Amino acid sequence: MSTKTVDYARWRKLIYKVQLIAAFATLIAEIIINTILYVTRSQGYGPETIVSKLLRYLLLTSLINFGSIIAGRIILSRIPENSPRQRYVLVMTIEAICIDVAYSHYQFGVTLGIFVIPLSFCILYEDFKLHNITLAVSIAGLLAAAIARGLDPVYNTDIVAETIIAFTILLVFSFFARLIINVLKENRQELLRIQKEAEKAKYVDELNKKNAELAKEKERLNDLTRESILALSNAVEFNDHYTNGHLQRVANYSKLIAEKMELSHDKITEIYYAGLLHDVGKLGINNEIINKPERLNDEEYETIKQHTPMGYKILRDMSEKTDFKDLSNGAKWHHERFDGTGYPDKLKGTEIPLIARIIAVADSYDAMTSTRSYRQSMNCDQVRQELVDGKGTQFDPEIIDIMLELLDEGKINGR
Repeated sequence: MSTKTVDYARWRKLIYKVQLIAAFATLIAEIIINTILYVTRSQGYGPETIVSKLLRYLLLTSLINFGSIIAGRIILSRIPENSPRQRYVLVMTIEAICIDVAYSHYQFGVTLGIFVIPLSFCILYEDFKLHNITLAVSIAGLLAAAIARGLDPVYNTDIVAETIIAFTILLVFSFFARLIINVLKENRQELLRIQKEAEKAKYVDELNKKNAELAKEKERLNDLTRESILALSNAVEFNDHYTNGHLQRVANYSKLIAEKMELSHDKITEIYYAGLLHDVGKLGINNEIINKPERLNDEEYETIKQHTPMGYKILRDMSEKTDFKDLSNGAKWHHERFDGTGYPDKLKGTEIPLIARIIAVADSYDAMTSTRSYRQSMNCDQVRQELVDGKGTQFDPEIIDIMLELLDEGKINGR
């Protein structure tokens, strides 16, 4: 039996068999007993009563018993499969057979324990409500049968003692049936609790294994991503002759800012990688423009500005498929200005992703402290002043304050 629900279909088949056995057993018993009554002439029966009384009882009892079975099957056919309502129909059908036997049988003592049969099925179903209903119907049926036998002038046996014994058997069995039902219910609940705990433990174990597999796969993917990031960063550095080491420095500065802001370890790592890749879009720009020793003209400057959306496109798939969701944002928006006059989308204030605001400060600082073919690097005071002047216009004020603290602490000191 399942630990979750009573197997109604299983008990239904068993009760069908018991119903048929009871009906056929009653039929055979009636034939034998009525034949004995006719032959021995006991209870005052003579040849003239075989049809008028004995055969009538035989036919009526059989009709009621088999009719009850057929009616029960018809009712069951209209009840959904495995419905709890089936138990009431099945048990009441066998109850009807027991009452008929007790009511119509002239050897009343034979029926003393017959009502324990429907009560037994209440144990199988572990149902206190069904037990109470069955007990009430059994008491009523036994009482009616006893009254009928007591009022029958032909039945001259004193049935008081037999009735008391029958009620005693019924009530004692009912008491023990309730005890058994209670034990079965408690055992079922305990089994269900154990099963739930086992299923939970199994689920947790499977979940842990799955998480371990996912963590391993995630680490493998992240390792592959790191290698790809370094390869792309090296390609950009190789392509731009005048900014050798620029990406690494921007990455380092960005990481120091993120650490000062007390961001999570994963976010700091992501910002570091974004610093390495913030100029990856330059791979899509003509090398002659990238490596031009003079200042760019307006047309060339507009072309170089396209490295930000190009970088976004290059990194978009990597961002979507790894833990580094902001890589592409750092590449796309690190040239936005805090006052909304930057490019490519003229984002303003906190509309600009934090990763891009951090890289913007680190990128500008490295540009100011680096020597280019068309200009010399700035000294420390000049750089500090530029940062202060750009506070709230070009740069996020909070990040500038953090950058100035790092400069004062000597953690960042240019090249």
